Amino acid sequence: VIDPKSWEKVIQLIVEEEGVKIDERVTIDIKRLIRLPESLHGKTGMKVAVLSYHELEEFDVEKHAVVFPSEEVKIILKNPPKKVLNIDLSHRENFLEVPFYTFVYFLANGAEVERVKT
Repeated sequence: VIDPKSWEKVIQLIVEEEGVKIDERVTIDIKRLIRLPESLHGKTGMKVAVLSYHELEEFDVEKHAVVFPSEEVKIILKNPPKKVLNIDLSHRENFLEVPFYTFVYFLANGAEVERVKT
């Protein structure tokens, strides 16, 4: 016979081993849960892709999700982050040359950014 405290330990081990951690922000906001495949993700400007768990590690965002051109554009960005979309911005000024899809990413996230006409 197993006492209640031992059962609690067994159950806790099972939960830790088999349980799933839930992202509260995602589960509260239904827009984050349901995305139409092949549509644009509103905060990235990237294509929504359906992936299996096993495909996640090998998924190359630039190869499979970028839909906007990669041509370089000159922008002015106030308060640039240190890194975005694998682009290191830590040693740059507010005037940047970035791929067009990165410009779209900044716009979609409400950044103070403008394209410089050349």
